[in-house]
Amino acid sequence: MSADNKNSVNYNKKRGNKLGFWFFETLLKYFGLSSAYFFLYFIAVYYLVFDKDAVLKSSNYIQLRFPNAGLFKRYYHAYMLFVSQGQQLIDRHIYTAKPELFNITTNGNDELFKYINDSDKGIIILTSHFGNWLIGLETLKKFGNRQTNILIRSDSNQAIQKLFREDMKKRINFIASESFLGGSVEILNALDKGDIVTLTGDRHYGGKTVGIEFFGKTAYFPFSAFVFASARKCPVLFLNTVKTGRKNYEIFINKHVWPDVKKQKDSKENQLKSYVKEFAEELERISKKYPYQCFLFNNVWKSE
Repeated sequence: MSADNKNSVNYNKKRGNKLGFWFFETLLKYFGLSSAYFFLYFIAVYYLVFDKDAVLKSSNYIQLRFPNAGLFKRYYHAYMLFVSQGQQLIDRHIYTAKPELFNITTNGNDELFKYINDSDKGIIILTSHFGNWLIGLETLKKFGNRQTNILIRSDSNQAIQKLFREDMKKRINFIASESFLGGSVEILNALDKGDIVTLTGDRHYGGKTVGIEFFGKTAYFPFSAFVFASARKCPVLFLNTVKTGRKNYEIFINKHVWPDVKKQKDSKENQLKSYVKEFAEELERISKKYPYQCFLFNNVWKSE
């Protein structure tokens, strides 16, 4: 695991503890969602003032997303980002226990969904650190009873498992990103069986990346998802989940590509670059529309 990813692990561990979870669970139980959201505004101030690491990690995205913002305005954007992330963490917790409280709609391609359901090919779903990707996986119901395989760090495995409802846990398998060849063997085997594989398109976990313009500056995104899709001739679907209201979410899964690598002089990396570019453009487009739901706290603009 790279130093950058180790820092990301430490960052996530630092942002949650049992006392904090107990506090919000108590608020939700006795006073409802509004009270939990209300206290978030004060907690976000604490992070803004005392957690320099959190502010620093958010600054790369904020400076490029809001290039004309002065110092005070950048702190305001960081504050709103912390509030938004807190709301979605609370929603994720509630959704695990009471999914019926939320209104979830899917903005997708019905023809594509029909093709996938009629096909025995595997599917790759590419997520990002945007919105509430766990709620976004609700859309997997559209693909029947297929097994879902999630590539993730093993140190996050147990915590993520707790966030899935019991009916979803039976259909989910976790593949450790630090396993042999980064889990490539397990991923290809899953696709051969016609399973769903979900990967993160904006975090490389030590794998190879390609430079793509993202918010006006070269960023480095992994292209492994497109390598797998090309090898198994299956589609890659881009999934983004947007919080559109207090209890409303919209899942966008209408953008997809069919990667194809031809045997020619041009390298595999250069051939797949166009697909990575489409992913980055879609992430930039939706982040411009919903700027406080892009949680890129890792510096994707830093080359390894």
